[in-house]
Amino acid sequence: MLTMVLISMSASAFADKSTVDSSLITEDTLKTLIISAIKEKMAAEQQDIATITPPRLSPVRNHKRAHLSVMVTGEARGGRIPVELRLEDKGVLLRRQRVFVSVDFFTPAWTLKRDLPAGYTLSLDDLHEGKVPSKSLKRGSITQPEQVIGSKLKRSGKANSSLVKTDLIIPKLVKRRSIVQLIFNRGGIKITSEGESLGDGQRGDRVKVRNLDSKKIVTGRVIGVNQVDVGR
Repeated sequence: MLTMVLISMSASAFADKSTVDSSLITEDTLKTLIISAIKEKMAAEQQDIATITPPRLSPVRNHKRAHLSVMVTGEARGGRIPVELRLEDKGVLLRRQRVFVSVDFFTPAWTLKRDLPAGYTLSLDDLHEGKVPSKSLKRGSITQPEQVIGSKLKRSGKANSSLVKTDLIIPKLVKRRSIVQLIFNRGGIKITSEGESLGDGQRGDRVKVRNLDSKKIVTGRVIGVNQVDVGR
Protein backbone atom coordinates (compact mmCIF):
# COMPACT_ATOMS: atom_id res chain seq x y z
CA MET A 1 0.00 0.00 0.00
CA LEU A 2 1.29 3.45 -0.90
CA THR A 3 1.39 5.95 1.92
CA MET A 4 2.03 9.60 1.14
CA VAL A 5 2.59 12.51 3.44
CA LEU A 6 2.47 15.75 1.48
CA ILE A 7 4.27 18.72 2.96
CA SER A 8 3.26 22.02 1.34
CA MET A 9 5.21 24.85 2.88
CA SER A 10 7.18 27.89 1.84
CA ALA A 11 10.94 27.70 1.74
CA SER A 12 11.26 29.92 4.80
CA ALA A 13 9.16 27.50 6.87
CA PHE A 14 11.78 24.81 6.27
CA ALA A 15 14.67 27.07 7.16
CA ASP A 16 17.20 26.09 9.80
CA LYS A 17 17.60 29.24 11.91
CA SER A 18 21.33 28.62 12.17
CA THR A 19 21.77 29.02 8.43
CA VAL A 20 21.80 32.13 6.27
CA ASP A 21 20.19 30.44 3.27
CA SER A 22 16.49 30.30 4.11
CA SER A 23 15.79 28.15 1.02
CA LEU A 24 17.72 25.17 2.40
CA ILE A 25 15.75 22.18 3.71
CA THR A 26 18.09 20.70 6.31
CA GLU A 27 18.95 17.04 6.86
CA ASP A 28 17.19 17.10 10.25
CA THR A 29 13.98 18.37 8.64
CA LEU A 30 14.11 15.68 5.95
CA LYS A 31 14.63 12.98 8.56
CA THR A 32 11.74 14.28 10.65
CA LEU A 33 9.40 14.14 7.63
CA ILE A 34 10.56 10.62 6.73
CA ILE A 35 10.02 9.37 10.29
CA SER A 36 6.53 10.93 10.39
CA ALA A 37 5.55 9.26 7.09
CA ILE A 38 6.73 5.83 8.26
CA LYS A 39 5.01 6.17 11.64
CA GLU A 40 1.75 7.04 9.89
CA LYS A 41 2.02 3.99 7.65
CA MET A 42 2.95 1.61 10.48
CA ALA A 43 0.13 2.96 12.69
CA ALA A 44 -2.35 2.25 9.90
CA GLU A 45 -1.02 -1.32 9.71
CA GLN A 46 -0.93 -1.63 13.53
CA GLN A 47 2.76 -2.48 13.58
CA ASP A 48 4.71 -1.62 16.74
CA ILE A 49 7.87 0.30 15.80
CA ALA A 50 10.97 0.19 18.00
CA THR A 51 13.30 2.45 16.01
CA ILE A 52 13.40 4.31 12.67
CA THR A 53 16.85 5.22 11.38
CA PRO A 54 16.97 7.27 8.16
CA PRO A 55 20.25 7.25 6.18
CA ARG A 56 22.55 10.22 5.79
CA LEU A 57 20.87 12.87 3.62
CA SER A 58 22.15 15.95 1.87
CA PRO A 59 20.23 19.22 2.45
CA VAL A 60 17.83 20.12 -0.35
CA ARG A 61 17.75 23.58 -1.93
CA ASN A 62 14.13 24.65 -2.18
CA HIS A 63 12.19 27.22 -4.19
CA LYS A 64 9.61 29.51 -2.61
CA ARG A 65 6.69 27.97 -4.51
CA ALA A 66 7.91 24.37 -4.44
CA HIS A 67 6.32 21.58 -2.40
CA LEU A 68 8.11 18.64 -0.80
CA SER A 69 6.35 15.27 -0.57
CA VAL A 70 7.53 12.19 1.32
CA MET A 71 6.15 8.86 0.12
CA VAL A 72 6.52 5.39 1.61
CA THR A 73 6.64 3.35 -1.59
CA GLY A 74 6.79 -0.23 -0.35
CA GLU A 75 6.68 -2.68 2.54
CA ALA A 76 9.37 -3.26 5.15
CA ARG A 77 11.66 -6.08 4.03
CA GLY A 78 14.84 -7.20 5.67
CA GLY A 79 14.54 -4.37 8.17
CA ARG A 80 14.41 -1.67 5.47
CA ILE A 81 11.56 0.30 3.94
CA PRO A 82 11.73 2.37 0.71
CA VAL A 83 10.86 6.07 0.85
CA GLU A 84 10.77 8.61 -1.97
CA LEU A 85 11.35 12.36 -1.63
CA ARG A 86 9.87 14.58 -4.36
CA LEU A 87 10.29 18.34 -4.78
CA GLU A 88 7.77 19.80 -7.23
CA ASP A 89 6.77 23.25 -8.46
CA LYS A 90 3.27 23.40 -10.00
CA GLY A 91 3.49 19.79 -11.17
CA VAL A 92 7.05 20.11 -12.48
CA LEU A 93 9.41 17.64 -10.84
CA LEU A 94 12.52 19.47 -9.65
CA ARG A 95 14.12 16.67 -7.64
CA ARG A 96 13.42 13.04 -6.79
CA GLN A 97 15.39 10.87 -4.39
CA ARG A 98 14.73 7.29 -3.26
CA VAL A 99 16.23 6.11 0.01
CA PHE A 100 15.97 3.01 2.19
CA VAL A 101 15.24 3.56 5.87
CA SER A 102 16.16 1.06 8.59
CA VAL A 103 13.14 0.06 10.68
CA ASP A 104 13.11 -2.23 13.71
CA PHE A 105 9.91 -3.58 15.27
CA PHE A 106 9.11 -4.75 18.78
CA THR A 107 8.73 -8.49 19.22
CA PRO A 108 7.33 -10.49 22.19
CA ALA A 109 9.87 -11.78 24.72
CA TRP A 110 8.95 -13.67 27.86
CA THR A 111 10.52 -12.81 31.22
CA LEU A 112 10.27 -14.01 34.80
CA LYS A 113 7.74 -12.27 37.06
CA ARG A 114 9.93 -12.72 40.15
CA ASP A 115 13.27 -14.07 41.35
CA LEU A 116 13.32 -17.87 41.09
CA PRO A 117 15.87 -20.44 42.28
CA ALA A 118 17.84 -22.94 40.19
CA GLY A 119 15.90 -26.15 39.59
CA TYR A 120 12.52 -24.40 39.71
CA THR A 121 9.88 -25.87 37.38
CA LEU A 122 8.20 -23.15 35.36
CA SER A 123 4.48 -22.68 34.78
CA LEU A 124 2.62 -20.06 32.79
CA ASP A 125 1.95 -18.10 36.00
CA ASP A 126 5.70 -17.52 36.42
CA LEU A 127 6.03 -15.68 33.11
CA HIS A 128 5.36 -12.15 31.93
CA GLU A 129 5.15 -10.99 28.32
CA GLY A 130 7.35 -8.05 27.45
CA LYS A 131 8.54 -6.41 24.25
CA VAL A 132 12.06 -5.88 22.94
CA PRO A 133 13.40 -4.57 19.62
CA SER A 134 13.87 -7.54 17.30
CA LYS A 135 17.49 -6.58 16.63
CA SER A 136 18.33 -6.86 20.33
CA LEU A 137 16.50 -10.17 20.81
CA LYS A 138 18.97 -12.72 22.09
CA ARG A 139 19.47 -15.90 20.11
CA GLY A 140 17.27 -18.62 21.55
CA SER A 141 14.97 -16.16 23.33
CA ILE A 142 11.61 -17.55 24.34
CA THR A 143 8.90 -15.97 22.19
CA GLN A 144 6.09 -18.42 22.98
CA PRO A 145 5.36 -19.34 26.61
CA GLU A 146 4.24 -22.86 25.70
CA GLN A 147 7.88 -23.60 24.87
CA VAL A 148 8.93 -23.50 28.52
CA ILE A 149 5.99 -24.83 30.53
CA GLY A 150 7.37 -27.70 32.63
CA SER A 151 10.99 -26.65 32.05
CA LYS A 152 13.48 -26.25 34.91
CA LEU A 153 15.85 -23.35 35.46
CA LYS A 154 19.51 -24.36 35.15
CA ARG A 155 20.47 -21.45 37.40
CA SER A 156 18.65 -18.88 39.51
CA GLY A 157 16.77 -16.25 37.52
CA LYS A 158 16.06 -12.61 38.28
CA ALA A 159 12.70 -10.87 37.92
CA ASN A 160 12.16 -9.26 34.48
CA SER A 161 15.14 -11.12 33.00
CA SER A 162 14.55 -12.47 29.49
CA LEU A 163 14.47 -16.23 29.13
CA VAL A 164 16.62 -18.04 26.58
CA LYS A 165 16.70 -21.74 25.88
CA THR A 166 20.23 -22.13 27.25
CA ASP A 167 18.88 -21.08 30.69
CA LEU A 168 16.49 -24.01 30.76
CA ILE A 169 16.28 -27.76 30.96
CA ILE A 170 13.42 -28.31 28.52
CA PRO A 171 11.86 -31.78 28.74
CA LYS A 172 11.25 -33.92 25.68
CA LEU A 173 7.52 -34.57 25.62
CA VAL A 174 7.80 -37.04 22.77
CA LYS A 175 10.58 -39.58 22.29
CA ARG A 176 11.61 -41.55 19.23
CA ARG A 177 9.72 -44.83 18.76
CA SER A 178 7.20 -43.93 21.49
CA ILE A 179 3.48 -44.45 20.92
CA VAL A 180 1.76 -41.08 20.66
CA GLN A 181 -1.75 -39.76 20.30
CA LEU A 182 -2.33 -38.09 16.94
CA ILE A 183 -4.87 -35.27 17.15
CA PHE A 184 -6.62 -33.79 14.13
CA ASN A 185 -8.80 -30.82 15.10
CA ARG A 186 -10.07 -28.53 12.37
CA GLY A 187 -13.39 -26.86 11.59
CA GLY A 188 -15.11 -28.37 14.61
CA ILE A 189 -14.06 -31.90 13.63
CA LYS A 190 -11.78 -33.74 16.06
CA ILE A 191 -10.24 -37.10 15.24
CA THR A 192 -7.72 -39.00 17.35
CA SER A 193 -5.64 -42.03 16.50
CA GLU A 194 -2.41 -43.70 17.52
CA GLY A 195 0.95 -43.27 15.92
CA GLU A 196 4.65 -43.92 16.37
CA SER A 197 7.02 -40.99 16.75
CA LEU A 198 10.00 -41.05 14.40
CA GLY A 199 11.91 -38.45 16.41
CA ASP A 200 12.28 -36.65 19.73
CA GLY A 201 10.42 -33.41 20.34
CA GLN A 202 9.99 -30.66 22.90
CA ARG A 203 6.78 -28.65 23.19
CA GLY A 204 6.21 -26.78 19.92
CA ASP A 205 8.67 -28.89 17.90
CA ARG A 206 7.59 -30.46 14.63
CA VAL A 207 8.17 -34.21 14.40
CA LYS A 208 7.41 -36.94 11.91
CA VAL A 209 4.99 -39.67 13.03
CA ARG A 210 3.70 -42.87 11.47
CA ASN A 211 -0.04 -43.47 11.71
CA LEU A 212 -0.41 -47.03 13.02
CA ASP A 213 -3.67 -47.58 11.13
CA SER A 214 -2.86 -46.14 7.70
CA LYS A 215 0.95 -46.56 7.96
CA LYS A 216 1.28 -43.08 6.46
CA ILE A 217 4.03 -40.76 7.69
CA VAL A 218 2.92 -37.21 8.51
CA THR A 219 4.42 -34.22 10.32
CA GLY A 220 2.83 -32.71 13.40
CA ARG A 221 3.53 -30.35 16.27
CA VAL A 222 4.21 -31.57 19.81
CA ILE A 223 1.53 -30.15 22.13
CA GLY A 224 1.85 -32.36 25.24
CA VAL A 225 3.25 -35.55 26.68
CA ASN A 226 3.00 -38.07 23.82
CA GLN A 227 0.55 -35.82 22.00
CA VAL A 228 1.08 -34.57 18.44
CA ASP A 229 -1.22 -32.17 16.63
CA VAL A 230 -1.43 -33.21 12.95
CA GLY A 231 -4.32 -30.90 12.03
CA ARG A 232 -2.24 -27.88 10.96
